[in-house]
Amino acid sequence: MRSALDGDLELLRQFYDKNKKTESEFKQAGILLKDFEEYLRKIGVDKPLSQIEYKTLDEYVSELIRTKRNTLENFLILLRYFHVISNQDNYIYLLRYLGGLDVLENIIARFRRLHGQTSKIEALQGYTLPLLGTSPQKLPEFVNELMDRLRTVLDDEEVAEVLAGNNHGVSKLAFVQDKLLYEQSADIDEFLVRLHQNKVEMLAKHAREHTVWFEQKIDDEAVEYVRGNQELLSAVRVGNELFVTKTPYDFHGYLHAKDPIEKRYQACHCPFARETIKSSKVDVPASWCNCSAGFTKFPFEVIFDKKLPVKVLASVLDGDEICRFAISLADVNYKLSP
Repeated sequence: MRSALDGDLELLRQFYDKNKKTESEFKQAGILLKDFEEYLRKIGVDKPLSQIEYKTLDEYVSELIRTKRNTLENFLILLRYFHVISNQDNYIYLLRYLGGLDVLENIIARFRRLHGQTSKIEALQGYTLPLLGTSPQKLPEFVNELMDRLRTVLDDEEVAEVLAGNNHGVSKLAFVQDKLLYEQSADIDEFLVRLHQNKVEMLAKHAREHTVWFEQKIDDEAVEYVRGNQELLSAVRVGNELFVTKTPYDFHGYLHAKDPIEKRYQACHCPFARETIKSSKVDVPASWCNCSAGFTKFPFEVIFDKKLPVKVLASVLDGDEICRFAISLADVNYKLSP
């Protein structure tokens, strides 16, 4: 007798074939999904895998950790599955577990590059990284321990420098088109306008096609919100500074939130910190947002081929409704119209 999963696996096979995945990779996916289906039976969940709730997803992720199967490939299998069956909610929910992938590792590597030749490196001795699949509610504990260790040997400015790197490991190739757009623009201000227009058009395409953008669904309201502020997904230049406002993690939740805490929660992208906005158990310091500042400035470092200083002007961890940054162009010979 065919189960509901059998039909889903046929869709998944088509996806694997289209993306040139091997038969071995497809078999691995089938084994994991059938194991998930069996797990549902064991815990008494009377729903097909395609319709499970967030709580059940969390429980299975915990099971993967317990059985040492919390690999990136297994998370990708689950994401591909929810993608092909068009369960966008579970797809987006699972992405929470990958949003901080390698971030702490890259921060530690940056600390080693900057201070590895000094005794300050001893501050990291015994520090343990979270396992892939660690609950977002527990991640702030790892951040706070790391911050405490850094602050025992570094001053505030040095901590900010360590945090403000390309900690997500984004490739420079991701911004080649933006770099070309700058080169094709008359000056920096025209470039920033055109960049913003391109980003708005990109979001509008997601809204029309009902596709996921990063970790959220996009609708016309989100598009108009971004259209109304050039600092969102681009920047505004004032003198030798670029001002950038972070887009909310969840546009719909942010725009419709009535409670200030809920609004800040829906604004925050950081998987290591956002849960603390609703919890009094652990407070991640606002200086942690220098990590987000590093992510924000990186595209402009690619465009101008230069390391750029950045400041955190507003942070949801510091009680603000949204995050905002200032990127210095003081040492950049950028284009200006006569």
